[in-house]
Amino acid sequence: GSGGGGAEPLAGRALLGAALVLTGALSAWLGGESNRRLVPPLLPALLWSLSVPEELEQSWPAAGWDVRSKQEHAGAVALFKLASSSPGALLSPALSFRQLAAALHAACSSPPHRACAGSQPRPRRGHSSEWPLGAGSARLLLQAAAAVGAAAAATGEVAVDVVDALLSPVLDRLAAAASQRHAGGEAALEALGSLHALLMAWPPALAEEGAAALTPHAECIGVLLSADPRMAEAACDVAAAALKGFGGHAAPLLLAWAPGFAARFD
Repeated sequence: GSGGGGAEPLAGRALLGAALVLTGALSAWLGGESNRRLVPPLLPALLWSLSVPEELEQSWPAAGWDVRSKQEHAGAVALFKLASSSPGALLSPALSFRQLAAALHAACSSPPHRACAGSQPRPRRGHSSEWPLGAGSARLLLQAAAAVGAAAAATGEVAVDVVDALLSPVLDRLAAAASQRHAGGEAALEALGSLHALLMAWPPALAEEGAAALTPHAECIGVLLSADPRMAEAACDVAAAALKGFGGHAAPLLLAWAPGFAARFD
């Protein structure tokens, strides 16, 4: 057609997106007792769909970005639906929970793309983390990780190891960004947003271990409670989600954050 070399990659993405939407629509069936064996072979393709490389180096038309965004979001939705309906189906000997959590974190850990008004991003050859998932897609992946983590702990994985796989990637990014002060502002906001998404979906059975893992980072989050308004609001969201999700186990966190809370009411 008249689209030249760009038409085939777009058609391929559209086809992949349709397959991902179908997978999400069939998630309840796939997660059923008699069909769970079908999920592990699908998992590598679902994870790959979050980072499909570009085939062309030149700028794509506006529709190219729309198709890519929808395709990657469809992959996130399919993973979230499978994790919600049957989280245990995503666990297999071929892919440990730590490996799955690392893959999900990697897909949504880059700073979000912010295109200027009226402009279109220019996709480049290589991994799509150059143009990462939107915040909504990333949130679904983190919620999926939390759901599968709960299933992993319930089926014999050491709870502390599950919590480490869930929280360490985000907490490491937050610590690194906070150490950069002004230069790390956007990265810190992204890390706080990821941490909030995880804590909002936190498994009750892992409350004690989650609180213990977060406590060494309480001071860092407490400092951000007194930062500029955007950062402070994001830190408040994290603190509120942690206190609610961890219940009585969050007492050490409350003690660390109380001065920051009080200062915000002065």
